[in-house]
Amino acid sequence: MRYLLTLYGDETARASSAPDESRRMMDEYTALTKEWLEKGVMISGEGLDSSPTATTVRVRDGERLITDGPFAESKEQLGGYYLVDCDSIAEAIELAARIPIARWGSVEVRPVMNYEAMGAETPSWTSEFHGKKYMLTLWGDEGAWESWSPEQLQENMKLWEDYDRQARSAGVMLGGEGLEPSATAKTVRVRDGERIVSDGPFAESKEQLGGFYLLDCKDLDEAIEWAAKVPVPDDAPVEIRPVMDYTGTSYEDVERRVAARQ
Repeated sequence: MRYLLTLYGDETARASSAPDESRRMMDEYTALTKEWLEKGVMISGEGLDSSPTATTVRVRDGERLITDGPFAESKEQLGGYYLVDCDSIAEAIELAARIPIARWGSVEVRPVMNYEAMGAETPSWTSEFHGKKYMLTLWGDEGAWESWSPEQLQENMKLWEDYDRQARSAGVMLGGEGLEPSATAKTVRVRDGERIVSDGPFAESKEQLGGFYLLDCKDLDEAIEWAAKVPVPDDAPVEIRPVMDYTGTSYEDVERRVAARQ
């Protein structure tokens, strides 16, 4: 079973860290990621650039609206993700509690969508990375699709499959997953060595994270073009975040190993 671990934290803490502290933290992430790759539980993962680099895209009545900054305007922002393969949510929670950001931020654990039950094909990602990576996070009101009839569900799933095929054919698609409803989420925090697990998503709001795409684009303009094509409802935003540049860090080796798995 695949689970998405999304990492949330106060970015000001990272920005104010001393260089030695930042290096120790990066080394901790690198060691954890290598261990998970060797154990075969990690499918992919990325850190994201800070939220001011985000671009939010909405389409209203066919008109594209682009705003600078993240979709969620809050102190704690999405900072990265791990996609893992576990036997149970209990195992996924064990992994989540070991992520460094759990000690001061939060890790949301969400099951990946059961595509077969939704009448769709399970995605298969084979693209090779060759440009700049951008993560598109998909947000929306879950009440909308939960009210769809079976016929509407099939029609909308077809739109997503068409988008996936177009993006793969264009060579920009590196990965992506839809998520089960936010009610299935667990939020994991570690405070003073004690693990705190709560039911439900990290963000308690009407619009919830519903999935993501990882794209390989030459620049932000191309990423915006693809974000505007995502078949989300008219009132749902797509947030674009550049993936962290690991050049010159020990994380580069991890990057190559993750790419080799895809």
